[in-house]
Amino acid sequence: MRGTADDVTLTLRDDGRGLPEGGAPRDGHYGLRWLRERVEALHGSVALENVQPRGAQLGVRLPLIPETA
Repeated sequence: MRGTADDVTLTLRDDGRGLPEGGAPRDGHYGLRWLRERVEALHGSVALENVQPRGAQLGVRLPLIPETA
C-alpha cells in the first residue's frame, strides 16, 4: 500500500494459478465485479493482470477527497 497527497494505491500479488484466459469471471463469482463497481463509484480504478511466470496481481487506486468536499 502506498499513498500520496492525491491518492492511495493498494497492490495485491500472489503466485497461484493466475487468471483464466480472457479474464471472464466464472458463473456465480461476482467478487471482482462488485469490487470494480464500488471502486469506480468512488472515482478510482482497478487493474487485474497475470504475472509471469505464474500468479496474478490486483491493483486498486482511490483518489483522496479533500476534507472540505
